Amino acid sequence: VGGAEGKEGEVVYFVASRGHHADVGGLTPGSMPSDSKELGEEGALLRCFKLVERGIFQTATVLTALRAPALLPREKVAANNRGVALLRGLEEEYSRGTVLNYMTHVQAHAEAAVRALLRAKAVELMAEAEKKASSDDEPRSVVLDAERMLVRVRAEDTMDDGTPIRLELTIDGSSGEATFDFRRCGDQVVGNWNAPTAITSAAVIYCLRLLLERDVPLNSGCLRPVAIVHRAGSLLSPAAGLAICAGNVLTSMRLTDVILRAFRAQAAKHFGYYETIAGGCGAGPGWHGTSGVQCHMTNTRITDVEVLERRFPVAVCSFSLRRGSGGAGEW
Repeated sequence: VGGAEGKEGEVVYFVASRGHHADVGGLTPGSMPSDSKELGEEGALLRCFKLVERGIFQTATVLTALRAPALLPREKVAANNRGVALLRGLEEEYSRGTVLNYMTHVQAHAEAAVRALLRAKAVELMAEAEKKASSDDEPRSVVLDAERMLVRVRAEDTMDDGTPIRLELTIDGSSGEATFDFRRCGDQVVGNWNAPTAITSAAVIYCLRLLLERDVPLNSGCLRPVAIVHRAGSLLSPAAGLAICAGNVLTSMRLTDVILRAFRAQAAKHFGYYETIAGGCGAGPGWHGTSGVQCHMTNTRITDVEVLERRFPVAVCSFSLRRGSGGAGEW
């Protein structure tokens, strides 16, 4: 994270860059060990510190943190500097006031779009609740206050070890706000599929943008009408020091399933561990599922069989879809 300063030395903008440094200090190449139980087994632990101070890259500080010569994150500094240059270029072309105003406009637009979505979903879920109330079926949504269009719905799924991910979603249709309550999720695990709270936030904003009927740039305005609640010590809010590397590629997928299920948007998908062994994308309202594709997390292609055979002493005898393994996948 870096700052772009104005003429008076005040910080006008913040710029940030993210990148993987996956081969620094982990138990295995890629720092994605399947059996890690502590965060320290997944790579070097870097707490917040000044990477650049008064224009000087703090090499000694970084090397001390890594405890050995390794890849230095100079490219992150370069990326941030490029971001600052682009922002200053916008200021020169349009003026600082205009740039700051449009940053506000973009967030306000995103907030309005999400509020409209939540109002519409409240109406849909209320109609569902009323329909279920007149039948023998178990209600999937509950109207808490018809005048305020306050409705609650629950969704649940489990990890492979049985740890539940439970969501209680409460939508206030009058204000266009929602609370995503994950406090009933299972406990943190002695394994590496714990998920820091940032993963839940990312999954929520991702699902909301999926459900919007218009393109909205990714920005924090999407989460202004939303409250996310966790329980400390749960799978989605683990204690510091626990392993978390699979939380980003496994738990995030199941979490996305649960959120989309709460909104009645899409059936669950099947997926593989880390490597993109795509299982398929679930069916949804008006469309069938798709076999052999990766969705939500990564959206990447699988490694070609030819690459596998060339790099390792193996011969692949068969590579095909296993029909029916993920259900019918039909609407």
